[in-house]
Amino acid sequence: MKRKNILLVLLVVVFSVTNLSAQENDQVKKISVSLGDGMSLKFGGYFRTDAFLDTRNNNYSLIDGLIFVMPSAKNPDANGKDINADANMNFSAALTRFNATFTGPKLGNFQLSSFFEFDFSNVDTKTVLFRHAWLKFSGKNSEWLIGRSWHPFLGPVTPTVVGAAWGAPFQPFSRGEQIRYNYSSGWLRLSAAAFMQSAFPSYGPNGKSNLYQRNSDMPELTGLAYYAKGSTVFGASVDLKSLCPRTSYTVGSATYKTDEKLTTVSAAVFAQKQCGLFTAKAQGLYIQNMSEALLQGGYAVKAVKTNGDVEYTPSQSLNAWANFTYGKKYQAGLFLGYVKNLGLKDNAVGAYYGYGNNIGALYRVAPSFIYTAGRFQFALEEELTGAAYGTYDPTDKGKVKDAHMVSNLRTLLSATMFF
Repeated sequence: MKRKNILLVLLVVVFSVTNLSAQENDQVKKISVSLGDGMSLKFGGYFRTDAFLDTRNNNYSLIDGLIFVMPSAKNPDANGKDINADANMNFSAALTRFNATFTGPKLGNFQLSSFFEFDFSNVDTKTVLFRHAWLKFSGKNSEWLIGRSWHPFLGPVTPTVVGAAWGAPFQPFSRGEQIRYNYSSGWLRLSAAAFMQSAFPSYGPNGKSNLYQRNSDMPELTGLAYYAKGSTVFGASVDLKSLCPRTSYTVGSATYKTDEKLTTVSAAVFAQKQCGLFTAKAQGLYIQNMSEALLQGGYAVKAVKTNGDVEYTPSQSLNAWANFTYGKKYQAGLFLGYVKNLGLKDNAVGAYYGYGNNIGALYRVAPSFIYTAGRFQFALEEELTGAAYGTYDPTDKGKVKDAHMVSNLRTLLSATMFF
């Protein structure tokens, strides 16, 4: 009964916003400004408000719960009742965003353009969130992108969902600074990128920081190759990352320099096919230590050397997701996701840096409905996410033992006005 009453409140609030937005829809016009010297400027973005209800308190969420990753483990009180088994809800317009695209004159055979975007999801610091800012040089068959954008490992196939987590923790969710080269010829697409962490840093001995990557003296390297022709896309990607978690270690009262690094390799295959109003997408991933991208995992201390320095071993997981949508004005969708924690590459003897090392598996089933009328969009999504919590065993390569499933059902209503 309590859940039904809260759902009624959510519907009233979002449909009130829907009516207001629909009345203003026809009055909104795209803003384009000529700056002279071959430069033009176009503004874009959207207003978005979300209302959501969870059946469980969740520690693995961001931005006042807007980005939901996974449900929290059971937390029994003195009487054995699960403290986390309690519903919670929130309203938020923090995902409202603004962007601008600059198009400039040609530089030789390259067309210049730049883009920046921010939103208001830095709710903890009460400041705007710097999402994207890049400069692009576009030629006939090649393109250079320099600046901040989505992690290149994401590739060209991403799910269509309502939730702000955008498929995480089943696919990576990360943005950062990069230099990316794209090449296209007929159906062939190639991409290579050097990537540095910024807003999504790695875990380590001193908490979350991009210093671990910076101290490794090596950018993250990503390569993609795929087929793209008409409504068909399929291909593969690979990612190489190096971290230097410590620059020194202490034995007794003496401190020594170290450059011990952890190098990891992740890979993915992806496909997309569209037939009329029906679209199918899928991706399979092998992941080593991508916890900074909202993926379950991390790395641990593998061994202590005779001199007191340490070595590291990464987490491993198999991730998979599939996404199906049908329709345009009225669109029905379904997202399915699964993660299998493969444990660590080696046995561990020390600290674990990351999150979810006691989770053996994750799943998500999320049907959705999206109604679009011009620049207005209303969306409803029911997102069921489960996490199998157990006991992390570092002596058996980080395998999770005696796991039990905990699930959360999120009801999400969203209203968006694009401009």
